[in-house]
Amino acid sequence: MLELRKLSPALQKKANAELNESDDRIKDDVAALREWLAKQPHINARDDEQFLINFLRGCKYSVEKTKQKLDIYYTARSQLPKYFKNRNVDSPHTQKLIKMGFIVPLPTPDGEDGPRIVLVRPGCFDPSEYTVQDMMAALTVTSDYANLMDDHIFVAGYKVVIDAAGVKTGHVLQYDPMFMKQMVNFYQNGCAGRFQGAYFLNLPGGLDTFINFGKSLLNEKNKTKINILGSDFRLLYEHIPKNLLPSEYGGDAGTVEEIMTNLIKRVKEMEVIIKEEEDFGVDESKRGSDSKNIDGLFGSVGTFRSLNLD
Repeated sequence: MLELRKLSPALQKKANAELNESDDRIKDDVAALREWLAKQPHINARDDEQFLINFLRGCKYSVEKTKQKLDIYYTARSQLPKYFKNRNVDSPHTQKLIKMGFIVPLPTPDGEDGPRIVLVRPGCFDPSEYTVQDMMAALTVTSDYANLMDDHIFVAGYKVVIDAAGVKTGHVLQYDPMFMKQMVNFYQNGCAGRFQGAYFLNLPGGLDTFINFGKSLLNEKNKTKINILGSDFRLLYEHIPKNLLPSEYGGDAGTVEEIMTNLIKRVKEMEVIIKEEEDFGVDESKRGSDSKNIDGLFGSVGTFRSLNLD
C-alpha cells in the first residue's frame, strides 16, 4: 500500500491556492472515486488514498476528469504489456538501460513550489544495439516511481528538456508513428502529472515531419507549450535555471550517471510498490459497450521511413 504523505508547506500553499485543495474536498472526492471504482467491473485499480489524491491534484480536483484519466491509465498499461509488465529493477540489463540516462528526472525542482525538470536524451543509446522500446521498458520503471512519489509533478507540474544530440536516422526510424501515439496518449491523457512545457535542443535538420506529427498528437493547450531552442545552452537557461541541470549542461546537479545511480537506489526502495502496479489493469471483456481497444486509443498510422539524418 502507498503510504499517505504530507505536502511540504510551499506545495500545500500552492495546492490550496491553485487546485482549491482542502481536507474536506480530499475526503469527499477520494470517497467518490472509490465508490466509482467499485462499480467498474472492468477496472482493477489501486485505490490507496495517496494514489487517488495524486490523480485528483493532477486533474485540479475534477472528479470526472480523474475518472477518465484512471481508466486510460490502466487501459494503456494492460494493452501495452511490453512496456509495463515483467520489469525487474534488480536486473543488470534494466539498471544499465536506466543509467544510460534516456530520461533523467533532475533531483531539484524549480523552486520549493515549482515544477520538476525532466531531461530526455533520445540519442543516448546505440540504435544498432538497443531499441527505443528497450528504453521505454526501463523508462516506465522510473516514471512509475514519479507517478507514485513525486508531489511536485501533481501540484506544480513538470517541464521536459529534450536534447536530440546524437540522434541519427537509426533512432528516428524506431519512433514509428504508432509508438509515438501510444506514448503521447498514455502520458498526456492517462497520467496525473501536469505538463508545463517542452524545450528542444540540438534538433538535427530534416525532422520537420517528425516534429509536426508529434505536435499533432498533443491537445491544443499543450501544443502552445512546445519550444525549439537550437543548440545554445544559454537559451535553455532562460527557461530552466542553470544550476538545476547536470554538469554536462553547465549545471550543479552532478553528472547524468550520478543522478541516475541515485535514482536507482530510490526506485529499489519502492520496488515492491512499483511491482504492485503490474497487478492492476483492465479486463475489456467486462467493460461493456464502451470498450477502449488498442486500435481506438493507440491505432496504427504511417511511417517515417523516408527520413535521412546521417
